[in-house]
Amino acid sequence: MQLKSALSNFAAFTLLILSFTMIACASPAPAPPALAVARSGEPNNVNGLVARGDVSDQCLDLVVKLKADVDIFIGDLDKCYGTPSCDPKPIIVNIVARIRACIDLIVKLQGTILIKLDVIIKVVVDIIIALATACGKWVIKLGLDVYLTIFVDIDVVLCALINALVVLEGSIKLKLKLLLVVQVQLLITACFNGLIKILALHVNKLAIESYDKYPRAQVVRDLSAHPDHGLIFGSGCRSRDLHSHSATRATPGFSLLSHVNMGAPDLRLGDFIPGLLVPPEANVHLTIGIHFLLAALYTLTITSRPRTYAVIRILLGIPAGYIFYHYAFHPYDAPRRSVETGLAVVGLYGIMRVIDTCLVDLLVGVHTPPRWVVDGKVLPLPTTFFGRIGYSVDYLLSLRGTSIFKNTTWDWIVPSAKRRMPPPTTPRITFICSAMWSLTKQYIVYDTLDALNKSRVWDTNLPYPITNGGLSVPEQLVFAFSVCAGTALSISVPATLVAIISVASGAPVEAWPPMFDAPFSAISLADFWTRRWHSLFRRVFDRLSLGILHGLEKVHAPLPLRLRKTLRAVLIFGLSATLHLLLMYRLPISDTHYHPAFFDHSIMMFFLSQPAALLVERMIVEPLAGGNVWVTRAWAWGWLLCSGRWWADVWVRRGLWDPKEKVVGYSVVRGLLYGNWTP
Repeated sequence: MQLKSALSNFAAFTLLILSFTMIACASPAPAPPALAVARSGEPNNVNGLVARGDVSDQCLDLVVKLKADVDIFIGDLDKCYGTPSCDPKPIIVNIVARIRACIDLIVKLQGTILIKLDVIIKVVVDIIIALATACGKWVIKLGLDVYLTIFVDIDVVLCALINALVVLEGSIKLKLKLLLVVQVQLLITACFNGLIKILALHVNKLAIESYDKYPRAQVVRDLSAHPDHGLIFGSGCRSRDLHSHSATRATPGFSLLSHVNMGAPDLRLGDFIPGLLVPPEANVHLTIGIHFLLAALYTLTITSRPRTYAVIRILLGIPAGYIFYHYAFHPYDAPRRSVETGLAVVGLYGIMRVIDTCLVDLLVGVHTPPRWVVDGKVLPLPTTFFGRIGYSVDYLLSLRGTSIFKNTTWDWIVPSAKRRMPPPTTPRITFICSAMWSLTKQYIVYDTLDALNKSRVWDTNLPYPITNGGLSVPEQLVFAFSVCAGTALSISVPATLVAIISVASGAPVEAWPPMFDAPFSAISLADFWTRRWHSLFRRVFDRLSLGILHGLEKVHAPLPLRLRKTLRAVLIFGLSATLHLLLMYRLPISDTHYHPAFFDHSIMMFFLSQPAALLVERMIVEPLAGGNVWVTRAWAWGWLLCSGRWWADVWVRRGLWDPKEKVVGYSVVRGLLYGNWTP
């Protein structure tokens, strides 16, 4: 079938996107058990069968009351966790007894669940997740063997609860599996092996066999001793640390690649790429938001009926923006502060993309969708269904104007990124070798800076630990340099690693230019900010500032060109300041860390002083330098180091240099100097 009209194309695309979220509901499921039961005392009397009624309301009441009671017990369990010498066993006994009482009442129900199945399943899932979260963190405090002897009954009784519900509705097990599949890491953290098994979640076959044959504690020891018996999904517990009782707090969402060592080499990739430590439930929210944004981007290619599709974009942008906001600021149980800020970065970027896609053109008054440029020629917007899908996905993934397609860029590509693009004819192996050498150098510098940053104990209760924390001026400048270089490396190291993997997997080499263009060789402050620094937010900042300026001009009057250019620079740094204010404000409040008001003085000073410094450079420094690049270079780096002290204050007091914050999985510097290879 060929789709002719633009509206039918959009409808087909929307249905395609919706299908991804409907797979769970549309999956084949076992038919419910027969809607009839034998009369009491007549199990074999077929003629004595009576119709089974719907017991949804009774079952829902039971599980809701169970959840309320379990929440109370979990509160007691959390209090016990924070109390020295508190024994959790009596609380666990009460939880198990309460669940068993609920099971007994469910078993007595005569009927089937017809109406409120999804609501019941959601309540049961909430109970399981709450218990797994509350119980999992006790692994480290008690040790694995003691933990299993106390908490094993919860796993068993949850299995019994599910089996009791299955009698009333056979499809419950499958639906529970679909909802809990993203929580496998959490269930493994709590060692709910029986629950994982009966739901047929992703567990290695040999692990299942071991579960059947050996005691639970022995199974876990076997899994840690034999590489072939490892669980497919990661756990929050590192087995080698469980037995030494020296691991950090077990946290849902820890990645297999970064924290589980079950006989295979532990690459600790989560320390190099914090994104691997994002809680799984956050990824679900992000995926939903991306689908809404993708549908909005699809409408950009439809030029007929622009007003209609502008309204559609706004309607799609509202849920997308809300979901990205939720992703940015929901209190997920993230293991580190760097992961918390990473969630905020992605969520806020998503919100800015939504505003760019749905609102900026309305403020500007011109609908100008971006275009592909192939071999130097600007292409028209795609008109086929799959062409529009490719356009939408490529535009969604492009942060700097590069493309996932060979010999292709976007017409808005950032000039600095275009200069850094490797030639399309670059051999793949040459690119990979060059990137690996660059990654090695970045790693050594990053490791050295991290060792320097953590060489002292910082007083994070001070509002200004760098500029007013007893450091000499040279020391302040050293740590200002460290935070500037460390910020760059925190972006460049993961990006380089992903570029290597992508190109090795077949991506075009020109799609992966370096994130930075030798920032230390900048000849001026303007050169540093416009050409050398990363351009990840350049597109959205440019578009948002353009929309704001057009809005001001509609209210006021057209601005003179020079004033307009100056205001746009101020707006861009203002947007950057707002972004970083939100990033830091997202971090949790702690008694051990200074938590300023939203308008953090240090952040405001650093970002809002940059346009003033650029103006000074243009009006005073450059005329005095007379074309001598060393003068402008000295000015640029002198200013960046002096102002960087304000940003370093923020970095230290918000805990981003705390010992538990990891930036490298293995430390060559600390290994050679102190024998500490795993900081």
